[in-house]
Amino acid sequence: MNQYDIVITSCKKDQKVLQLCINSIKKYINGYRRIIVVSNENLTDIENVEWFDEKKYPFSKKDLYDQMYNVVPDSLRRKRLGYINQLLKLYAHYIIPDLTENILIIDSDVIFIKESSFFDYNYNQTTKNNELIPKYGYNYMYPNGWDFYQNHFKKLHPTFNDFNKSGICHHIIYNKHIINEIFNLIEKHHNQTFWKIYLNLMDTRPNEIHSEPANCELYFNYISKFHKDKFILRLIKWLESPAVGGQNNRINSDESIFQTQKEKALKENCNYIAFHSYDRDETF
Repeated sequence: MNQYDIVITSCKKDQKVLQLCINSIKKYINGYRRIIVVSNENLTDIENVEWFDEKKYPFSKKDLYDQMYNVVPDSLRRKRLGYINQLLKLYAHYIIPDLTENILIIDSDVIFIKESSFFDYNYNQTTKNNELIPKYGYNYMYPNGWDFYQNHFKKLHPTFNDFNKSGICHHIIYNKHIINEIFNLIEKHHNQTFWKIYLNLMDTRPNEIHSEPANCELYFNYISKFHKDKFILRLIKWLESPAVGGQNNRINSDESIFQTQKEKALKENCNYIAFHSYDRDETF
């Protein structure tokens, strides 16, 4: 039976919640083959979890800074260095050796609280094999998406003009072939490397159309338009428990918060809790 790999991108400030994330995957998620953490340094010693050094990627935070020339002021430009996280996810299949065709990307601040599945197995009569059919959660909080993401889509390619769905739910399943299809389409249109286009088209200048990227929204809208037969759409519930005012993750200093939030989330039939802390390191 086909399997899939799990890739988690993380950083030092999320090291504590990362351990909870990994252990929750091991407890509640079945059918995966490998767990790989992508980060700037090794952040876990949990058994059978691989580390992949993000410095092996073809771009650094300094590279990102240089390409985001339409993001102003400079303080905002530096804050947007967190977008390296999106590109680490999008390029995982290019850089990490021997990944499966389907890759489940999970944010490192997500903790699962009950058994959850992300694929259905479908028996293919032609090949006589079981095929993995991804199950995509859609965003019940923002059903019409975000304008500044949609503005970015329109700049990426003319056929993306009607991308207006929201699939943000802190995990996404990428298919290698579809990712390559997206890259090739955009690179051919702009005659430039994808990751540079992705950043060049950002814009926060006064009197210009506000445009910012979202990797999960781009992929979700693309498959919704061009690959409707390759996935199952399902509503999945989770509890948001973000840090306040750009502070570090709430459970870094008080792990008991997780137990309180878990009880609440289970009552609301949630599959996981998202403990966000948004600010990544702004230095390079």
